[in-house]
Amino acid sequence: MITARRLLDTLCLCCRSLVIRIRRYFLNLAIARSRRIYPTLSTRHEHVVRILDNVIYKPGDAATLRSEAEAMRYISKHTSVPVPRVIAVWADNESEGGLLMSRCPGEELRVVWRRLTEEQKHRIRTQLRGYLTQLRSLPQPHAGWIGSVSGGPCHDERLSYDPFGPFMDESDFHDWRVSLLDRMVEASDKIASRVGDLRGSLRDDHAIVFTHGDLASNNIIVEVNGSRVEDARVSGLIDWGQSGWRPEYWEYVKSLHGRETEGSWAELVRQIIPAYETEWQLDQEMCLIHGGGR
Repeated sequence: MITARRLLDTLCLCCRSLVIRIRRYFLNLAIARSRRIYPTLSTRHEHVVRILDNVIYKPGDAATLRSEAEAMRYISKHTSVPVPRVIAVWADNESEGGLLMSRCPGEELRVVWRRLTEEQKHRIRTQLRGYLTQLRSLPQPHAGWIGSVSGGPCHDERLSYDPFGPFMDESDFHDWRVSLLDRMVEASDKIASRVGDLRGSLRDDHAIVFTHGDLASNNIIVEVNGSRVEDARVSGLIDWGQSGWRPEYWEYVKSLHGRETEGSWAELVRQIIPAYETEWQLDQEMCLIHGGGR
């Protein structure tokens, strides 16, 4: 016998399935149209599509996109940092979802940097330093813990492809961070001894601040309308999926990891983010022991 509750659940499931199919149908039409009209946004964001003049569609992991949307709404509400406006975020299933957001006008910093005047570069540096200071000055709702903007798990592809945490404090985070080296520790007494030394060198008393977590020259959008100083501005910081509450050194470490440690980007990083060279060196050694990007 079919109960009213079972019937209602079945109807809800059918409606959800129908909504997903309709959404996919119209998104596919919009994507096909956009590829004929608009140039690719970025070789580093090929999955992200401009479907209207001022609307961006980003598919991906549902949990990460939800965390990204939460972060952008939070930053927009509590700071003057320019971020895309969230239009909609959804999950098609447990692993796949989508995010619709406004487009920030301009081009990636890596594209425009060389054609900026020195005065414009100085203005961009000043704006970025001010925006990051705003982020790092945000009061944490519950002091000490490490996680997403809302207190959920962390997302950081450099450390794990799966969500991890949240952590009660920095000590718990560092214990987990070092545990990623357990396989190497078990294979060598020498490595085990060094990893123990590394854990002892990791301070557990850093301030916990709001962190973008993936700051790079392709995640900074700059609008340039001329050669005057005021013609160049930071119009958006994008890609907030790995953001959240992290130890104060994390922005510096992540901004340099896997990127040039000398040259214009590294120089810019050291001008807009407080330097944590000791923590960076410790992190790089852990990455070396791990044998990869982690």
